[in-house]
Amino acid sequence: MVEIIGVTQHNARPQNGGVLTLWLYCKAVGRVWWALMSCAAFTALGVYVLYTNKSNQWAVRATFALSGLFLLVACFVAWLEEHRNVETHEAELRRLKLQYFGERPRVTFAVKAPRTVEEWRQLESVVPPPMFRLEHSGGRVARFVKIDPVQSLSGRFRLQFDQAPVLNDGYRQQQAITFTVYQNGPVSDLSSSADILRIQQGVNMLLQFLRDHPLREKESVYDITVRYHDQDGLQQYIEQFALKCLNERMLLSVEPNLLASSVPN
Repeated sequence: MVEIIGVTQHNARPQNGGVLTLWLYCKAVGRVWWALMSCAAFTALGVYVLYTNKSNQWAVRATFALSGLFLLVACFVAWLEEHRNVETHEAELRRLKLQYFGERPRVTFAVKAPRTVEEWRQLESVVPPPMFRLEHSGGRVARFVKIDPVQSLSGRFRLQFDQAPVLNDGYRQQQAITFTVYQNGPVSDLSSSADILRIQQGVNMLLQFLRDHPLREKESVYDITVRYHDQDGLQQYIEQFALKCLNERMLLSVEPNLLASSVPN
């Protein structure tokens, strides 16, 4: 019995779909046909019948003929509207395929930083704070995404970001990037316990990094270099951004470096 019910439901779905499609087509044709039937063509036909003194039989035949002609026109208009809709959707599909499969990947660096002292304090317990983000802004999948280490302006600290193996969370979707602040030590040599003790990921260490700048500097600017590969792993691309900090209020912002970005390497 279960198998019979399943077969009946399976066969009913195409029929319901076909009836619905036919109903939508008739509705589209009827809308155009009603507009044509309400036009001044039948008024002109009536004037012509009176002027030429045609018979009633001829007038009825002419009316049905004109109605049939309008029905054909309505069918064509309904088909043309749907044809244009299909062309529009196909063009959009081609654009999306070109963007995601035919274009190289594009990556954007962004920051979502606190704007008040209270917001900075709220992040003290979050290690590391989810402030820096990478965005898949178009093209194919970006792989092996990494950001070059950034030196503080006075040279006492270094900011290093973790690598993102794959960046493809969807168009305009952002992915948080964790970071580490190093003090007075090389970035690559982390073998000794002294180097490990110098590593901190909290917001307090980040604030020390941002405050490590020459006196009287109202704004600090840090060069951010993002390197990533295409999905085949062969072609490498470079995007460069400027991380800016208003030192008095500790406001962070990011601007693209258009002259140096999108350079294949």
